[in-house]
Formats: sequence, structure tokens, C-alpha cells
Amino acid sequence: MSEPAYDAQVARLLRDAGHEVVYAGEVATAAQTAAIAVQEDADAVVLVADDPAAAEELTAALAEYDAADVAVHVVTADQPFTVNDILTR
Repeated sequence: MSEPAYDAQVARLLRDAGHEVVYAGEVATAAQTAAIAVQEDADAVVLVADDPAAAEELTAALAEYDAADVAVHVVTADQPFTVNDILTR
């Protein structure tokens, strides 16, 4: 689980770089995150998580929503990052 302040920092960095951001906060399940991504017609989801399995669960949930084309990018709290780093992961 990530720290909410770190999640917000990632969201602000992307927003300030000109990306549209829908900040969902801490969502309980991959299915809920996928549903939000589909509802918002997202091109990508940036997942702040320490567990690599979280990205696999989200990718599977997106596929269940017929949204396998939504890119999933993972950021961990222990890695410094830039917008380019995030969007190339």
C-alpha cells in the first residue's frame, strides 16, 4: 500500500506536465480501479504500489472490462521519478 501524499505527488506531477488526471485515491480493488479507468475513458493508469502483483491484477481487471488497451504504469515510493519515467514503465 502506498502513502496518500505520495499518490497525490504523482498525480500533481502528471497534471503539471499537461496530462489529464483523475485521482481515485486508494481504491480497494483492481476491479474498482479498472471500472474508473473505463468510465473516464483513460488511456493509461498510473498505479502507485509496492506489490508488483497489483499491476498484474489491474491488467487482468482491465481485460475483463474489454479495456486491455489501457496502459498500466507502476510507480513505487522508493524510486525517484519524472513524468517520462512514469510513462515509459
